[in-house]
Amino acid sequence: GAIRPIKPAAGRESAFDRMVDMCISSSRLGDEVDLVTLGEAAGLRDRIERAQESGRLVVGRQYAGTFGAAITVYTGPHVTGLAWRWRSALRSPGSV
Repeated sequence: GAIRPIKPAAGRESAFDRMVDMCISSSRLGDEVDLVTLGEAAGLRDRIERAQESGRLVVGRQYAGTFGAAITVYTGPHVTGLAWRWRSALRSPGSV
């Protein structure tokens, strides 16, 4: 994948929706995703949970992390991010 900038959203909630939608749109049918939420991500995790409940997203592993001090000082205390990696449903049993 590639790192893609997100155009300014009309608020924090809209930005969360965009991040989750970008993740979902990059999927392939039947694949499971490993997710990392970063920073102030409670609202983002809520969106992910709703996408799972609706069947739009199949989450394997989910982790939470923080941004380093340099990023927080530069951007402010409410920076949030989402990183993901798709695991193919076609892999052989026992592979990671």
